[in-house]
This record gives sequence, structure tokens and C-alpha cells, in this order.
Amino acid sequence: MPHDYMIFIMERVSDFDGFTLEQEAALGARHGEFVTKVQDAGGTIIAGDPLENPQPLNRFTPQPDGSVLATDGPFAEAKEVVLGYYKLRAENDEQAREFAAMCPTKSFVDLRRVYPEGASITERGLPPR
Repeated sequence: MPHDYMIFIMERVSDFDGFTLEQEAALGARHGEFVTKVQDAGGTIIAGDPLENPQPLNRFTPQPDGSVLATDGPFAEAKEVVLGYYKLRAENDEQAREFAAMCPTKSFVDLRRVYPEGASITERGLPPR
């Protein structure tokens, strides 16, 4: 039975210092080729986008009293940040791994399975928050 997966594209922001329009076009072409390869192999790209500014606009943290603390920084800097993602459907974990291995990146990608709608987090081994 097919499952949905998220590929998080992790990059070093500094890798894009001085990035030219030609490099951007070449990267876009590589992502287009990736989408085609996934589709040709029987997978489905559900969504995918590059993300803007690596710093969050705001951070929202639930508090013990039920309120939510909204902060606008400063936030800790990380070497690699999520600069894009794909949500895709694959037949199984092995096929999803094959797709993730083809995803264009200079650094690395993280592959995560999406919980099926209505699935219990507790029954799947993760404690609720």
C-alpha cells in the first residue's frame, strides 16, 4: 500500500552566497529532472517548494498554562537549514529511499514518513506531547 513521505532538503545557506541566475536555472533544471524520475518510477510528487529566509518569521511555543509564546528572534543559527521540501507518495520505504537519494542537494536530505490520516501516534510508538 502506498505511503506519503516528506523529503526535507537541508542546505548550508553560505553555499548560496554569490549564487548566479545561471546557477539558479541549473538547479531548477535538476529539480525538474528529479520530479520526472520520480514520476517515471511510479511515484507521485504531491507538493514541493523552495523556502525563503532560513530564519523563521516567528516561533510559537506552547506554554504549560495553555497560552502560546510568540517570539520573533533572535534564533540560534544552524549550519544546515531546511531550504525546500517535497511531499511524495511511494509504494514502500525502499522506493521512498531511492527517490530521496536522487533529490538534488549540496548537503543532504532527510526522509520522513507522513502519518496516515487518522493514525494513532501512540499506537505507532511515539508518545504524545
